Amino acid sequence: MPIYYLLLFLELLGLGVAIYLIIMRSRHELPYCVIGKGCGAVLKSKYNHIFGVSNDIMGSLYYAAMIVLGGLLKFDLGPSFIWIPLLKLTAISGVIMGCLLLFVQWRVLESWCFWCITSDANAILIALIIFLYF
Repeated sequence: MPIYYLLLFLELLGLGVAIYLIIMRSRHELPYCVIGKGCGAVLKSKYNHIFGVSNDIMGSLYYAAMIVLGGLLKFDLGPSFIWIPLLKLTAISGVIMGCLLLFVQWRVLESWCFWCITSDANAILIALIIFLYF
C-alpha cells in the first residue's frame, strides 16, 4: 500500500529535522534559519523544554515511535487491533503538542522557527493521513 511509504517519508523527514536540531543544540550552535530570523528566539526560550526534556528529543522519540508503529502495521507484526489505536493516540499527541508549540511561537514568543513549524506541520499531516486511511 503506497500510503505506508508516504507516512514513512513524512516520519523520516520529521526525525531528520529533530536530529538536526539535536546536533545543532549539542554543538551550541543555532540552526540555519531558512525563513526569517526567529529560530534562535524560539529554540533558546524556556518553552523549548517540557518536563525537563528538550522538544527536539521529544520530537525524535515521537517520530521514532511512529516509524515503529507504522512498520508493525505494514508488515502485519502483532495484533493490528492494538497498533492502530496506539498509532492514532500517538498521532493525536503529536498534533496536540504541535498546536501548543505553534501557539507559543505565535502568541507568547511572537517569533517563528522554520524547523519547528516544519515539524509541527508534519505531525499534523501525518495525523490527517492516519485518520483518513486507518
